[in-house]
Amino acid sequence: GVKAQDLNCTGTVGAVTADTVNVPAGASCILLGTQIRGDIKVFQGARLDARRVQVNGSVQADLADRVILRSGSSVSGSVQIKNSNVATISRSTILGDVQLEVNLGALTVSFSRITGQLSASKNTGTVNFLSNVNVGVDILAEENTAKVTVANNRSSGNIQLSKNTAGVSVIDNFANGNLQCVENRPFQTQSGNTVGGNLECAPF
Repeated sequence: GVKAQDLNCTGTVGAVTADTVNVPAGASCILLGTQIRGDIKVFQGARLDARRVQVNGSVQADLADRVILRSGSSVSGSVQIKNSNVATISRSTILGDVQLEVNLGALTVSFSRITGQLSASKNTGTVNFLSNVNVGVDILAEENTAKVTVANNRSSGNIQLSKNTAGVSVIDNFANGNLQCVENRPFQTQSGNTVGGNLECAPF
């Protein structure tokens, strides 16, 4: 067949097939039903809004301004968003891990199916993990300096919240493993959680 190509996305791209998609520095890219055989990479100051995309590889963002995956998008690999600003994953399926590290803006992962691990570490914007299902490994939030909210999620593994410094709220989650809260301050709200293992998360 005809070889798909690497795509530099600086506008709106529809239901085409590409090998990889790069969102160059400072660019804004909207993907609507695009099929990507490899990875999406989002570069410095760039913005990605991906709707109904199918990614066979991973989604990687470093120093990006905004990354949005929504509306029935699916990623066979992992999603790694680091040193960036705002990130939103909504109503999507991620077969690998979701890693959010050292980001500045609001981070929201909601109504999504994540087969791997869902983690947020060392972020300075709010972290909201809401109504995610089938989280296949652990839900982790550590060393975040804005409020962390973990609510209505279902995890096959553990939920671990540690060393967050602007408060954590963990409500109405289900975990097959343990729910553990360690060294969070200044407050810890915990209610309505169901665990198969140990519940080590006293509210204060």
